Amino acid sequence: ARVCREFSSALSKRLAEGFLYNIDLRLRPEGDSGPLVRSLTAMEHYYYVRGQTWERMAWIKARRIVGDEGLVEELLETINPFRFPRHPPAALLERVAGVKARIEREVLGEDELERDIKNGRGGIREIEFFLQTLQMLHGGRLPFVRSPNTLTAIGELERYGILDPQTAKPLKDAYLVFRRVENILQMRAEEGVYSMPVQEEARAQVADLAGYASLGQLDEEIATHRDRVNAIYRETFQLSETEARAQAWTRFLSDGEVDSGIEASLSRWGVSESGRDGLRRMALGDLRNVVTRDSVDLFLEIAECFDDLMPRLARVEDVLERIDQFAGAFRARNEFLKSQASNPNAFRALALLFDRSRFSFELLSRHPEIFEEVMIHGHWRDKNLDILRDELRQAPTEPEEARAWHWLYIKAEQTRIAIQEVLEEISASEARERLTRLADALLQDWMHRADTAQDLAVVALGKYAAREITFGSDLDLVILTREGRGEAATRRVHDLQKWMRYSRPPGMTWEVDLRLRPHGDDGPLASTIAALDRYFNGGGAQFWERMAYARARVVGGDPLLIEEFESFRRDRALGAPVSEEDLASIGDMRRRIENEKASDPSRGLHLKAGRGGLVDIEFLCQRYLLTHSEAFHGLTPLSARRLLARLAEHGILSGEDSETLASDYEFLRGL
Repeated sequence: ARVCREFSSALSKRLAEGFLYNIDLRLRPEGDSGPLVRSLTAMEHYYYVRGQTWERMAWIKARRIVGDEGLVEELLETINPFRFPRHPPAALLERVAGVKARIEREVLGEDELERDIKNGRGGIREIEFFLQTLQMLHGGRLPFVRSPNTLTAIGELERYGILDPQTAKPLKDAYLVFRRVENILQMRAEEGVYSMPVQEEARAQVADLAGYASLGQLDEEIATHRDRVNAIYRETFQLSETEARAQAWTRFLSDGEVDSGIEASLSRWGVSESGRDGLRRMALGDLRNVVTRDSVDLFLEIAECFDDLMPRLARVEDVLERIDQFAGAFRARNEFLKSQASNPNAFRALALLFDRSRFSFELLSRHPEIFEEVMIHGHWRDKNLDILRDELRQAPTEPEEARAWHWLYIKAEQTRIAIQEVLEEISASEARERLTRLADALLQDWMHRADTAQDLAVVALGKYAAREITFGSDLDLVILTREGRGEAATRRVHDLQKWMRYSRPPGMTWEVDLRLRPHGDDGPLASTIAALDRYFNGGGAQFWERMAYARARVVGGDPLLIEEFESFRRDRALGAPVSEEDLASIGDMRRRIENEKASDPSRGLHLKAGRGGLVDIEFLCQRYLLTHSEAFHGLTPLSARRLLARLAEHGILSGEDSETLASDYEFLRGL
């Protein structure tokens, strides 16, 4: 690299006497930002992974000047399928037209189109692009048309019947005229100029040096050749609407240029001016990277879903930033973007998930394999309890390894359920049901591993009992044990807490709440049925606790304990009489909850504890559950929705009130 820099500098150094050559090294891979010297392997990898249409065309003209002949031959042989593909890309003609349009826009501008004999209309570039495209289309099967020399290529293409004589002759004639004029322009200026001078006197001098009798004769001949070449070029290359759109997005992604079409798209998507860099970073990562056509095409494939997706996002620019960071976590951004382009549902799921949940973003950024696993192996799957238990039992036997394995499994399954919900494949209530099933499987697996089948039972309360837990819900549990097993049971409950609260960023496996046991934090971690009976029979239990236990659900454990608990729940929680004082205590408890949790207006609306919130509906259901217990015989689970429906069936609530409350409940739960 040092030798290359020194040699290039010596050749192009400007002195009073002039200079030798303009050296242009920008055609190397990655242009100015790429290394000056690459290995053969690196060159091969670049062109097969990131090579662009214009680079195919540039390498058609390649030849060795000096140095290791074998190395050059090996390189050209290696990239021959890139230069002359056996199966050319379907969009090759569109791509070439796009390259030419980009040159005209970015290098020339409107004013130069008719003066530049190289890049302008009907000039040298159109001749070369036309011929090089034919070489790319046919060179894979006809090696003899691969000549780097333009005039030789015309002859070979004509010889093999690819170019007819009526086309070959005007291209050759024009090329000779244009090159002659180009040489004169550059001899006069001693630099790489391609435009005819503006001043008539200077143009007349060019005509004289080129051997024309007058400036008018030169102008007429150039115009004639331009028209012929351009007609041939336009017959083959048309800038389609698709290609024009791709070129516009290329300009936006490379330098932020926004035309009216892109402005309209950004406006529809809700991307503000300050958020445009975020969109570019999502597509490209580091903005210093070379904007390849592949990266533009990938972006456009993904953007096909933006019109539908973006209006559903609350924070478009935050989501773009999060997806950019998530793509970086893959350490292979292009592979990630390709996977998203081929599976638009995956991108929708990711965007909606990151919009709704910082936790999901942090989790998946740390463990991108979760998202890949879920999307590849079926995010739509509905796993029943048996499948979940079987999969959980594949965990390692060593406790610490098993806890880590369980943590990752639970997070992956929660992500699967979240994706199903955000893609609207399941309802919010079905998502809650599946989350509950997952928690049941986890607790049952713990009981299986801890071998607690004969002396422990796990009982669910609250939302968990009703199969209505949401993302982030803790599990309200009561642990039951047999008489005389309290010490051993306490050790196992500690083990359960350690198991469930195993934590890795950004959170624990599952939070458990044991405070609803008799006497709360002051009571033993595991209760006996006798202790429960004493507590509810004048031992200090409050009526709200009876309401909670009335909706309890057994998750699993000792069959005898389960049977005894169901008898207790039926007789003590559901079957005992309800006094006026008990009913009054519901109102007192409700006001206390509201005062403690929802009294500060600066914290906004409390969906659960605030006036008209979820607690109001749940307390209403539990009140009727206790005062009309006969109406709910055999009803499981005792969810608010099912309780409300049963109240309407038995005429305890009107059908209209039942439907209104159920609708409000779902709305608030959804929030």
